[in-house]
Amino acid sequence: MGRFDIYGGRPHRTYHSVVDAGSDDQLSRMNEYIAMAQNGNPRGALSAMQELLREFPDLAPLHINVGNALGMLGDEKGAREHYERALSLEPDSVLVLTSLSRWHRNRSDLGQAERYAKKALENAPDDVNALCCMGYAAEKNGRPEEAAGYFAAAMDVDPGDVEANSCLAGVLVRLDRNDEALPYMEAAAEADPDDAGLHLHLGILYSRLGRGRDAVNEYAACIRLSPGVPSAHANMGLELFHMGMTEPGIASVRESVRLDPDYAHGHSSLSMMLSSLGRDNEALVHMKKATALDPRYIRDPAGRHMSASYGHAGRDQARTRWPRRAPGGYMRGGPAGPGGPPRRKAGKPSHMRRKKRLG
Repeated sequence: MGRFDIYGGRPHRTYHSVVDAGSDDQLSRMNEYIAMAQNGNPRGALSAMQELLREFPDLAPLHINVGNALGMLGDEKGAREHYERALSLEPDSVLVLTSLSRWHRNRSDLGQAERYAKKALENAPDDVNALCCMGYAAEKNGRPEEAAGYFAAAMDVDPGDVEANSCLAGVLVRLDRNDEALPYMEAAAEADPDDAGLHLHLGILYSRLGRGRDAVNEYAACIRLSPGVPSAHANMGLELFHMGMTEPGIASVRESVRLDPDYAHGHSSLSMMLSSLGRDNEALVHMKKATALDPRYIRDPAGRHMSASYGHAGRDQARTRWPRRAPGGYMRGGPAGPGGPPRRKAGKPSHMRRKKRLG
């Protein structure tokens, strides 16, 4: 049957409190605006933070937060201006450097992301945020064992850090070390029980370890927190189907493609289920849809390629912490590896070769 799918949860270090804003009232206002942005109102938060910025134009963390809000709203140029302003104000600030590292990483500028992370770590070798950023950079650049070391070092500094726990678990999963990953993911989900993505990831681990009922409980927790996540419904449907609850399983996967009609993994999973029940005509319709959305399902109808990354999400889902973790191009038709397709050997231009053949 089909593979299980994963999406990312909420960010834990997207916004930063302004600890030196002046009075307790100003700090309280900043925290209120941060909560507003994290709870789905970045436009309102941006307006309020810009007003505060007029009072404190040289406050680097405030520029970072404004840049984050602009980035959430799709204003890349405005976000870059505020990040650069923050860097000019505090060029050695770990907060500024790690924020820039994350921003470049999210835009697949991996060289710049690692450069800022290294500088942050040089300035603060025991900073959890800097260690996590270096872990992200190492992982994105194809060095998972090194990444695991950075996340483990972050946990040495703060064993209860949600991001360090979840990221270390993510790296271990991609290294097929699921047993080792489980306690870290359990710790992360326990520390932040309101993160739907963490419950989904924990459900995936339970599924891989053969703990079906525990997996279903985690998928259900994810759906309670975030009902519109297609992969949660698809994963739960697959697990229920494997446990012998055929119709509830099919209904759950149907819900995933109802939420996102372009969700290839949902269509593929539904096709596999229906085919196993002899409902071939309906199964064929969904498999055609899956292969049209993602041609890899032509050769891999069971979705085994889904295990290669934690990156595929439904169209409208947020993907943040385990970038969270998919390399650029994964599940989006990009090259399978950094080199892309082999280049043609140097030689005569094609039109010259044609002339010679036509002779």
